[in-house]
Amino acid sequence: MFLKNMLLALMIALGYEMVLKAGRLLVPGWFNSPFMHSLTPLLSILVSLIILLFLISFYQEEKGYKPIGNMVKILIVLFVLNFIFKLAVVRDALGYQSARLTGEIFSLITVALMFSLLIFFIHRLPAENVLLKQATLFLLFMFGIGIIKNIFSMYVFGRFVLSGVTMEFSDWFYQMMMVIFFLTHLSLIYFLFRYYQFKFQTLKA
Repeated sequence: MFLKNMLLALMIALGYEMVLKAGRLLVPGWFNSPFMHSLTPLLSILVSLIILLFLISFYQEEKGYKPIGNMVKILIVLFVLNFIFKLAVVRDALGYQSARLTGEIFSLITVALMFSLLIFFIHRLPAENVLLKQATLFLLFMFGIGIIKNIFSMYVFGRFVLSGVTMEFSDWFYQMMMVIFFLTHLSLIYFLFRYYQFKFQTLKA
């Protein structure tokens, strides 16, 4: 029951992040209001808690296969550390550059671990579960793009730290980044939905 609830909660949380991103683009005035500025951090903490609880429940479900279990444990530790380093008091103590670099490193390692986890996961799926395999492959593709995006982001930031030169990007580049954000979230939701169906069918059988 815990896993079921966390799957549903995480799908809702990912949907909320998409609505928030779209809202800031379409009606920035409303989403930049004092009320939203005070509400958004609280909702962000709630989303972070949901992700953490999902990882714990996923570990409990899949820990029988050691490679997946070990990677999920590392992801849980990374997620907790990343959350701590995002706290305002910690960012202020570290300074902008150190906090940003730490965040970039955590993001890259996290995406790479999730990519590796899905490779192990897809090989354990029954051959007849075509829909979940397709969802996993699409998510793998998006995580692959995420790895490239994170490496590029680290390069841009490293160049800025070393030379003080900032890179200028066209509107097309930012639009592409937005498309990647939405496709990644959609692929995650679709994967979670198919995983949800897979676990229910297994339990029911």
